[in-house]
Amino acid sequence: MVEKPTLRQNIEIIPVIHENETGILLSDHLMPGQGIFVGKKDILLLTFFDGKHTARDIQYQATKQQDGVIIPIEEIKEFIRILDENGFLDSDQYRKMIADLFDEYKSKPDRSSLMLMETFSDNQSLEEYLDSKFQGVEEKIVENLPEKVRGLMVPHIDVERGRISYVHSYQTLRKYPEADCYIVLGVNHSYPTGNPFIATDRNYATPLGGMDTDMEMLNKLNHKLDWDLLDGELAHRGEHSVEFPTLFLNYIYPGIQAKMLPILCNFIDKEDPKIDLFVHALKEIIEQDPRNIILIASVDFTHAGAQFGWQKEVDEIDRVRIKREDMETLEFMAKNDPDGFYNDIMKDQNARNIDALGAGYVFLKLLPDIPGRLINYEQAFHPHNTVTFAGMIF
Repeated sequence: MVEKPTLRQNIEIIPVIHENETGILLSDHLMPGQGIFVGKKDILLLTFFDGKHTARDIQYQATKQQDGVIIPIEEIKEFIRILDENGFLDSDQYRKMIADLFDEYKSKPDRSSLMLMETFSDNQSLEEYLDSKFQGVEEKIVENLPEKVRGLMVPHIDVERGRISYVHSYQTLRKYPEADCYIVLGVNHSYPTGNPFIATDRNYATPLGGMDTDMEMLNKLNHKLDWDLLDGELAHRGEHSVEFPTLFLNYIYPGIQAKMLPILCNFIDKEDPKIDLFVHALKEIIEQDPRNIILIASVDFTHAGAQFGWQKEVDEIDRVRIKREDMETLEFMAKNDPDGFYNDIMKDQNARNIDALGAGYVFLKLLPDIPGRLINYEQAFHPHNTVTFAGMIF
């Protein structure tokens, strides 16, 4: 057993109600399906999982805070064991699990679909599901579309909540012929790595078909950098922000032959010298490549509510304010102003929890000097978990 348990920092903690009990759900994008519910009593214990307290220390501290009510030491040890067994502690067990996952990931040529295969057992049922979504949404007419598409911003929220934005965005893209290569800029939501940009040499697969990674472009890019884009590659295993564009590209272009460069963005500070180095290197590669290349930013905007650290429920006043602030940010994006976009989000240290910060900034830096056309803006509202997102074409 871990002597002095440390709860990992890079896990998702979601307030939930389970069987009429209020608590939290611990989960990890790398290990779908291994979430653990923690009730009020055990939440108190977690506050001492800092690497400084033994099981006895935790028992003592919890007893003090509960006016002498003692939690049996065996219950505490069992709680530690369960968390460690499921990879939620910073421990040798967790590091072994990561090593095993990496070996498994690299043993196959494809990065298997994770998000939708839990719901859809075969490609026919998934295709029928997407058919119903596309047929159930009236086509959006976007005025002054560009003659040639160079970039597309799309959501990466779950398909059900983001269906209107997904349909409008990919319906718009479908008006154009299939590109030769798509550079997809996603978001590293949780994997612990200092690498600001994370690529993978695995091919993304979905139930509707896959897309081969453009290894020639990846190798050229890696050669121009002084760090390895594959460092932290396991982040792609449980990350949905590249999987969803792969899925929808296969849906709107059945039998798609295009290649893809999948990149997860993982930075907050745009002054990091690696950011400009990456942008300059990739932009040079794009400009020298005669093929038709389209950039895709797979991003969401505001994340509000208790799930994202709010101390209050999201109400209608919040929704109006969030929309106003989001639209101001989107104006900078439509003007293709990367610094304005970044600075607008960071003026309050990203109080809106916009995960588009890094990917959106690089997306704009890589595009030629052309304006964007807003396709739509949506809010998936819930008092405890509100997410906003938009579609935009360049």
